[in-house]
Amino acid sequence: MDQLRLHTLSLAGMMPIALTLSHQTWVGLSVASPAVAQQTVAPAAPAATDMRLPVPGLIEALAHNRAFKVRMQAAVYLGRAHDEKAVAPLMAALAAENHNLVRSAIIEALAELSATQSIPLLVRLQVQDPDDFVRKEAQRALDHFDKNEALPHFIAAYTDAEDAEVRRAALTYVAELADPKVGPVLIAALGDSPAVFQVARRAIVAMRPEAARALLATALDHRDAQIRRGAIEVLRAMHDEQAGVLLLHVYSRDLEADEVRSAVAGALRELAEFVPLEPVIAQASAPNDKFGRGQALRLLGVLGGPKAQATLVSSLDDADLYVRGNAVIALGLIGNEASVAPLEKMLTDPANARIDHLIRQTLKQIRQPTSTP
Repeated sequence: MDQLRLHTLSLAGMMPIALTLSHQTWVGLSVASPAVAQQTVAPAAPAATDMRLPVPGLIEALAHNRAFKVRMQAAVYLGRAHDEKAVAPLMAALAAENHNLVRSAIIEALAELSATQSIPLLVRLQVQDPDDFVRKEAQRALDHFDKNEALPHFIAAYTDAEDAEVRRAALTYVAELADPKVGPVLIAALGDSPAVFQVARRAIVAMRPEAARALLATALDHRDAQIRRGAIEVLRAMHDEQAGVLLLHVYSRDLEADEVRSAVAGALRELAEFVPLEPVIAQASAPNDKFGRGQALRLLGVLGGPKAQATLVSSLDDADLYVRGNAVIALGLIGNEASVAPLEKMLTDPANARIDHLIRQTLKQIRQPTSTP
């Protein structure tokens, strides 16, 4: 009967051991079996590359043997066998294994087999495994893979994970790859948890400007308001003229979620230096377009500054009530106390009775300012 000499490397301080087993005995290996206890210890074992490894027996031992040392040995040799049939059993065993040394051996075997399909499991273990050594082994294994080749599996690790920290870890590995397939993941991450968002933000800001703007333009049209808001925050960080152009596009929308409108207003105020003020003032004074004037007046309230303030105050005397109402709202956004007197004067004019509540609300907003733009 053919003999197999199986030995372990010295792991976690254990001395190397070797067992001489028949193939049939290996398949049924059990620490409780007297037959196993009677096996002779071999004085030496040939190199693994010189051995004909019984992969089915190793898989059986990894899944069912009670001795963790045997399971660990089985994992080591399955990795050295370079047989794709070992990948699925290794992954199944890794998900079920309770012993940290066996989990570490399985992780190393999966890396040696270049088993990219194990990446989602390895990312989860890197974050969630209770043993520090196992977490570090998972990280080393993930670093072993070529990220461009393994990209679909890292994307799967992100999209399938329920835990935000797992998604953050998965995204970190591929966020800065120059691959079009990363774009949709970065867009999704803009609406994710704060930690995941920061990974996406850093990656987008580090892109070539034209690539970053194209990605953010797509994100600004996404149906998810949280993603649109995240894109606005990245544009705020980019702080350039093109960012201002994209933000103006969002601000001009008639229908937008309140949280997005608030975010874009704050971002535009910070980027006011990149928004040409004169065209906005001209639009705010344009005849025969009260709706366009109203939008321009509100934008002046967002942008602020002396010229915007003066234009808005002069608009409080406009003949159109709709225009006056928008000028009132905009002055509330600026929050300048110089607006108090002209607003109080409006309250004495019966022509403003329909917007009386709006004027009083704006006066309260100016006198008790909040941190929200």
